[in-house]
Amino acid sequence: MPNIPYTWRLLALFTVVVLFLALDLRNPPGQRHRWREYLFLLGCGAITALFGMSVDAVTSRISPEYFIIGKGIAEGDGFALRVAELGAQAGFAGGIIGGGVLLLVNHQPAKALGLFQVIAWPILFAAVCGTLAGGVLAVSPFYTLPLACELLDSPEAHHMTVVWFVHLGIYIGGTIGLIIAARRVRK
Repeated sequence: MPNIPYTWRLLALFTVVVLFLALDLRNPPGQRHRWREYLFLLGCGAITALFGMSVDAVTSRISPEYFIIGKGIAEGDGFALRVAELGAQAGFAGGIIGGGVLLLVNHQPAKALGLFQVIAWPILFAAVCGTLAGGVLAVSPFYTLPLACELLDSPEAHHMTVVWFVHLGIYIGGTIGLIIAARRVRK
């Protein structure tokens, strides 16, 4: 993707949402359901952005090297803020995608706001799987990233690998939770 600042991409997304909402207003009053769907999407993005910020706030304390080396975030003043921004971006994108999946399987557009009841599943599974994946590796160091071993001393390399496993567990758990949520919506 071109080097367009995240703020501008987010502004473009909101502009598209407003345009679609304006088109929805052309429908008769009983058939205006899009605003609920867009509100649900934005809500999913906001909730998961907070989740992503929380995860990255904790994991950046465990291994700042994961973010410095692995994500290219500059260390120094403002490091925590840059990590929070990265977590918010990743969480927001995941929430929009997950919310879109739930809207696709939803057969009742007028009840889109009711989908907020099932978004706890992906977040819960992401948190549990991320914690388990990182916790198992922290207690039983059976693997360390080869790149981390080349660049860092043993304890830091292990911490970087633990944080990588936490994130991997979050992605896997979020996907499992999304599948469960989608099945519940489909019923």
